[in-house]
Amino acid sequence: MRTTDNPALASSLHSQELTRAIFIITEKQWLQHDWGNNKIAFVLLHVLALQKQLLALNIQLDILYCDYFKQIPELMLKYLSKYQAKALYFNCEYELNEHERDQNLSRFLAKQNIEIRSFHSQTLITPGIILTKQKTPYTVFTPFKRACYQYLYDNPIKLTSKLKPQANKLANIKLDALDASVQHYLRDPILKSWPVGEVAAAKILYKFTQDNLKQYKQQRDFPAIAGTSNLSAYLAVGAISVQQCFIAAINENQNDFASGDSGAVCWVSELLWRDFYKQIMFHYPELAKGHNFNRKYDTLRWLEPGDSLLRWQAGQTGVPIIDAAMRQLVTTGWMHNRLRMLVAMFLTKN
Repeated sequence: MRTTDNPALASSLHSQELTRAIFIITEKQWLQHDWGNNKIAFVLLHVLALQKQLLALNIQLDILYCDYFKQIPELMLKYLSKYQAKALYFNCEYELNEHERDQNLSRFLAKQNIEIRSFHSQTLITPGIILTKQKTPYTVFTPFKRACYQYLYDNPIKLTSKLKPQANKLANIKLDALDASVQHYLRDPILKSWPVGEVAAAKILYKFTQDNLKQYKQQRDFPAIAGTSNLSAYLAVGAISVQQCFIAAINENQNDFASGDSGAVCWVSELLWRDFYKQIMFHYPELAKGHNFNRKYDTLRWLEPGDSLLRWQAGQTGVPIIDAAMRQLVTTGWMHNRLRMLVAMFLTKN
């Protein structure tokens, strides 16, 4: 959902071939993944914002529709054939169904003699690179972080260069309107509190690094203080890259990420926690299928929640900090990181 630091887009433009961009709305798949209305709306609004950013680069963004990921290969073949496209460029996603979608699409199009160019930008370090001496995935964060530090020292993060508009301008570039079938997602008043687009995300990152980064380690544990970055939603939809966040942090810490300013070091560590869980999901896809990391707990019997689940969802448990957290989520669409841990533990253990 961005033009800045987008390796697939940058590579396509550098190829000198005419570039078109595609976004596929798979509403039923999203709902199957339990996406809430707010998340769907946030994605859709970023699609519209991305159209305008690409327009400045003389690139058409076409919005396509299908119900499920499994329909994408045939849809893409029809689209690529229409424009006599020779290659498909995309940035990988590592969640279970998304990874399978990318793999299936790549195999299908390769059989049609379409060149596939995939890139890695969802994490700081591509999943599968950081392994133990036994060539197995790390399952404990601290040794994983130490290995990441060494890799990052040896392989410094670099952002893609600023893009120039493609010289071969497409005729009749236009802004596609969203289909009427998804317009209803955009009516939630919560959305007014969330600026949209990569420019907005970059401004939020800049404000955080200038105003809160140095105090982050001390302030992040207090939900009443606005001391966190508020970038999680933007990272989730790809409006900003984790690489941009990393570079912004080390720029405030004399280009270091393992020592120096405690706030910058702490925030980089949080970015690596994000990488850690992405690589856990990549290496252990059964976790996305309802299994426990320790499979002996798969047979654990859960209590029937009854009304207690509804009270938890509504912020009416009678425990002030839990209720405040849930009401924050309902009202704003966001919850402080420390509160996320508290409400999750309250739901599963209390």
